[in-house]
Amino acid sequence: MKRALYITCLLFCSCIGKQDLTEQEKAIYGLWVAGESPRIQAVFFQNNEYRIAEDEQFELVFPDGEIGRFYRNEDYYELQTERRPQAGERVVLNWLKDNDTAHVVVLYPLQASILMLQNDTLSSTGATSSFVQWAIPSEGAEFALQLECTEEQPIPLPTGTGNFTELYNGPQVASQIELNTDAFSFYGSHRLRISVLNDELLSLFFFDPSDIRGLLKNGPDNVIGGKGFVTATATTDVLLELE
Repeated sequence: MKRALYITCLLFCSCIGKQDLTEQEKAIYGLWVAGESPRIQAVFFQNNEYRIAEDEQFELVFPDGEIGRFYRNEDYYELQTERRPQAGERVVLNWLKDNDTAHVVVLYPLQASILMLQNDTLSSTGATSSFVQWAIPSEGAEFALQLECTEEQPIPLPTGTGNFTELYNGPQVASQIELNTDAFSFYGSHRLRISVLNDELLSLFFFDPSDIRGLLKNGPDNVIGGKGFVTATATTDVLLELE
């Protein structure tokens, strides 16, 4: 999911050069995961060019009012506190600008909980499959599925690239999945990640970056008093093995 969002953001930025910007603009981006430390990418646009914005000030307000501040770490701004936003929480990101404060209300969805896992180890030479079923955390929830080999030196299967991405590209409504060896590309340990999508992330899947009629104004944007796109997801991991 992170890769999907930042690809969209890069497309967003690449199209800026095709527009007639005559003034300075700044925008912020972030896809946050429940239980992980949030970070922000701030981009500065000027004269049809863009670069990482420096010396920006951000603070995160937790549900109980506790405030955490961000610090610059290379190309990102990272949260200083050890506290991490959790699934189901509502937090507010304040962007402290020169004469004003922009903000984003970030709603973390609830996590999917695993109800059933049948056969977490598959054989590449046998007709076996894994079945995973999870609870729907909220009515109408949709999911993004990702299968990733976690081996440091993955060994490819002789059958070539698996069909997982082809079968599960885009939001999924079903709360179960059955995987056979055709879905895998490598031997060894894998992580099946189930990400719960909020409405803002769902809109990203159907956003058309080829429409360049003013992306800075019409692209994904949920920052009140500023520009950019910050949202969150909650993930659940299932470990699988292909022998």
